[in-house]
Amino acid sequence: MRTQVYEGNVDGGAYGSVSCTVCSDGSASCTSTLSAGRSEIIAAHIQKAETGGADGNTAQGPAVVDLCGTRSGAPCGQWTSGGEAREEGMRGRVVASEGAAVLVADMASRPYMYYYNVQSSASWEHWAPQQRGFCRGVLLAGKA
Repeated sequence: MRTQVYEGNVDGGAYGSVSCTVCSDGSASCTSTLSAGRSEIIAAHIQKAETGGADGNTAQGPAVVDLCGTRSGAPCGQWTSGGEAREEGMRGRVVASEGAAVLVADMASRPYMYYYNVQSSASWEHWAPQQRGFCRGVLLAGKA
């Protein structure tokens, strides 16, 4: 994952990695590690790229899997004194309108159209009500 670029991004040096499993029954589980951020982490989602770009690197779109934050009901992991935020076994759920089975099939065939997006209090203040976040990464397909 890489930092989203925007003027005044206090989390401008943030980077990380994530590993997720999304199942056709609507359940999801992710483990993420972020480094070099500063503001409170308030949400993490998998989003589907729909507008403003060719794929999940630059396009924006709706959340299709909620992982932590207000909508999911689960708190997000926060930065340690060492500057790392690790969230292991984060449980989530599919919220896509097309349903879990269709979403999982599309994610497997077109992973480049989906991205993991992390929002902070600072990025929310900058982008609201859009869900652009401060750090994102395009999905890569794994084994089923």
